[in-house]
Amino acid sequence: MKKNRHCIYLEPKLSERLTALAEKPGTTISNVIADALRAYFDRRGGDALEDRFKARLDTITGQLNRMERDQRIDLESLALWIRYQLTLSNPVPPGQWAALQAIGAERFQKFIEEVGRRIANGSGIGAEIVKITK
Repeated sequence: MKKNRHCIYLEPKLSERLTALAEKPGTTISNVIADALRAYFDRRGGDALEDRFKARLDTITGQLNRMERDQRIDLESLALWIRYQLTLSNPVPPGQWAALQAIGAERFQKFIEEVGRRIANGSGIGAEIVKITK
């Protein structure tokens, strides 16, 4: 492979270290400098790649953090609602189970339809709550 010749100037201490490193068997000053330059350029390329994706990764991190926060709010709200329902609901006499199950199935079907409508429209109860509170 053809090599180009370069003339460089180094500080005396740096030159001494380079000479000491090149004194090892099978090592030359040219090889040490070439390896050092290769490593330097590889690191610079890594930084450029990181710089290209940093903004996108920061955006994604922010989005994931907001989603995690929203999920915690949803879970806590659901848990509080379930506890509220369980503490306030009266026990149902066995003779009324069938009628209440039918009412429950009907309400659940309406609930599912409403969720489907809101998802299809892109609207949500959270946006309505925020609008009401403003």
